[in-house]
Order: sequence, then C-alpha cells, then structure tokens
Amino acid sequence: MRIALNEFMARIEKAPQSASSQISVPDWSHLGAISSRNLVIDISDIEIDETDGNPARFVPHTGEQIEELRLSFSAGVEGTEYPPAVVRTELRDKPYRLHYGNGRTESLSLLGQKKWVFTEIEASAENLKRIALSENAKRLPKVDIKLQEMINGLNNAIIEDETKRDEKWITNEAKLLWNPTKQILGRIVKGVMDRQGIKQPYWFWSSAVKVKNWIDNHAEDKSIAIDGNFDEGRDMYGSMCKNGYLPAKTIQAFKRMAKTGKKTYVIGHVDTPSEKSSIHDKRRAFMEAYTDIKSTFEEGLGVPFPIEVLGFLPQICTGVKKEKLEGLIPSSHYDYA
Repeated sequence: MRIALNEFMARIEKAPQSASSQISVPDWSHLGAISSRNLVIDISDIEIDETDGNPARFVPHTGEQIEELRLSFSAGVEGTEYPPAVVRTELRDKPYRLHYGNGRTESLSLLGQKKWVFTEIEASAENLKRIALSENAKRLPKVDIKLQEMINGLNNAIIEDETKRDEKWITNEAKLLWNPTKQILGRIVKGVMDRQGIKQPYWFWSSAVKVKNWIDNHAEDKSIAIDGNFDEGRDMYGSMCKNGYLPAKTIQAFKRMAKTGKKTYVIGHVDTPSEKSSIHDKRRAFMEAYTDIKSTFEEGLGVPFPIEVLGFLPQICTGVKKEKLEGLIPSSHYDYA
C-alpha cells in the first residue's frame, strides 16, 4: 500500500512506532542475523561513510539513479518495500552506522527528510556483509542488484578470506544469497572465477549530501563550503562542480558577485573514466575549460572572473596512486594557466 510522503512524515512525528510498523521488516535469519526490527531514527544520528562502499555495489549510484529514487519517494512510500538498514555503534554522537541503503538515504536527505524508518540489524561482522550482498535482491528497493555486483561481492569476500577460493563455496554462497536461476548461477560462478580481485577503483560524488558526509568523516578542513554556502574564512562562497557544469556555475557565481561582491570557489569532481580518458585526463580537461572561460571574460571582455578552483575531491581509491581522503587534490596539479 502506497502512503503519501507528507502523510507518512506526519505519522513519523506523531506516532513513530506505528509508522515503523507500517513498513515491512526483512527477515535475515537465514543469513545469521540475530535480530532485525524497524525504528524511526534521526538521520543525523547515523554515521554515513560513502567511502566504505557497499560490498555488492560494483558501480556507485549515479546522479540519475539518485534522482529516480528521490522522485519515487516523492510519489509516496510503499509499505512492502524494506527500508535502509543500520547497525549499532559505540559512538555517542552517532549511535548508528548505515549498513545498506546509501542511495535511499541520500535521496531522502535531498528531499529534506530529517527522520526515517530504518531496520536495525544485529549480526556478526561476517553475516552483516552477507546481508548487504543479498539485500537488493530481496524485494528491496528501487535499484536491483545486477550480475556484475553479485560477482564483485563474492570476489571481495574471497579477497578477504582465501579459504573461500573454491568453486563449491562460490556456488553455495550465491544460492544462499540470491537463489538465482541455473543459468544466472552459472554466469555468477564463471564471473567470480574469471574476475577474482577486481574492486571498484574510484569514489564518485553524485550530490552535496555525499560531499557533506566526506567533510564530516574525513576532511581535515571542516570549513569547506558546498552547495552555494558562504565560507567566512576564505570570504568566498563555495560550490561543488562536476566536469561539464562550469558554464552553469559561472552564471551562478556572477549572480552572487552582483548581489554580494564576493567570489565563488568550486570543488571539482569528474565522472567515470574510460580507456581513453583517465581521472587525471578529465581533471586536466576541467582546468583547461576553466582557463578558457576565465580568459574569455578577463582578457577578452575585461570582466573580473568570479570563480576560483579550490581543488578536486579525492576519487582514486585503489593502487599505488590511491588518493588521501583528508584533503582536496590541488588544482595546480592540472593547471593550464
């Protein structure tokens, strides 16, 4: 049964226990869960760290997928769909940690929701990983697990425990987690055997919510401003900017300068690399586009340019060139000026 979002939020505020009981609770006992129950929890009480990743998620949610999730929640709440899940922590300010449902939680935050129904799960660390691998195939949500994510999840389990490097274990685990058809099962087993060791090598930043979580969890400089907010220390506004969006950010920055006299700095990030264009190539192209636009205004028109590039968000998370999460990658590494 679908419930209008505003009606469901009213129930959360007035009768949280009743609201949580209207959403189905997943049964993870077959994967070793000790308990699972639904609770209304403040999102601010949840530790959300995108860099931990989902053990099944080979490719993180795209901005388009997050928008689809946001629109889906806007259309109403489906009581038969399981909610995101959390586990208890020992932190005073963050008593819960998000276990799965990053995309749903991000989309809810973008809708301005402060509280939501989450499933609290109690299980061993090993079984929590198995639950995260299984969850998107179990009437859950809105973004179903794909074959490559099943393969990647089992690959990662083998990387962490070499004793699982066995075709029988892979077959039995896939059956337990997803109960696939015989044809799909064969493709999973072959894929795992062929692709052991492959892990998602990049972080991607699809929304301001993710970047805010990065600032809270990792950035040494907590004053970094995003989403058009003002950074008093730098006396500038701050905004995140994906490659290809500099023209739109330029218009916004000119409007801010006209109203306040203040410049805007942007924090760059780029989309998925390809064989012909690496993360570094895309950052260089970003800075080349920035330099071209800046010179057009300053040298061609004699107009002060309102944007500076503060740096790039870290995105390379594997290998010898893994980037540190504590700070921005200096734009000067890719400067064309």
